[in-house]
Amino acid sequence: NQPIIFSKKEQQFLAKKGVIKVCGNPDIMPFEGIINGKHTGIIGDMITLIKAKTNMNIVLYPTKDWGACLDAIKEKKCDFAASITNTKQRRKYINFTDNYLHFPIVIATKNDKPFIEDINKIKDKKLGVTKDLAIIEILKQRTNNTINLVEVENDMDGLKKVENGTLYGYINDLTVIAPKIQQHFAGSLRISGRLKENDDISIGVRNDEPLLRDIFQKILTHITPAEKQKIFNQWISVQQVVSTDTRLIVEILTASLLIFAGLF
Repeated sequence: NQPIIFSKKEQQFLAKKGVIKVCGNPDIMPFEGIINGKHTGIIGDMITLIKAKTNMNIVLYPTKDWGACLDAIKEKKCDFAASITNTKQRRKYINFTDNYLHFPIVIATKNDKPFIEDINKIKDKKLGVTKDLAIIEILKQRTNNTINLVEVENDMDGLKKVENGTLYGYINDLTVIAPKIQQHFAGSLRISGRLKENDDISIGVRNDEPLLRDIFQKILTHITPAEKQKIFNQWISVQQVVSTDTRLIVEILTASLLIFAGLF
């Protein structure tokens, strides 16, 4: 790999900045989590890789949930989030790098529910989405704010409410939903559809430090597809066919196994 060469201005900024604080979602393993005070999961390993490539002094700014993470960036208590979706509302206080990961957005339902080809066909049903996620903004735009969304605390809360019938379905990234179904809801829930949109992941930096955003953009160009795939493979495996619909099986498995391929 070629070394990352920072400009004199960038070097001076990093020297003056010293500690760079990262915050994230503490409870969406295996994608991201904070366990025993340590940033872990796919995104935790991405931060470790960035630190190894740059020797930047990145430390965790712990938050209780994703909403608190967004508030910390807005209030300039935290410098960046390594995994965040670019939306119109967030651009008011965050500068984004280019997308560097793309994850399918899927719908989990009970096993007896039919395959979902179009979200608009079930928009009147109660659909759970974890509070503060960009998926909420994406879905409201797609359906002209006519979708019946119910905000839940986290992925387990959403999936439990699907299982007990409170919700028709729960919507989130494949990497979040699939492992939870395998571990906790096998036999009762399945992935019954996916949205046309992906959850496109960027690094998001507080907007009063544009040079820090440029630094992270430069770093991302020096992280190879092989390095990303290695991290992904350590955390994700497709162990279960999650739908009886052949088209969905092909689509979900392809998205899972080739989740980084084609990006570069």
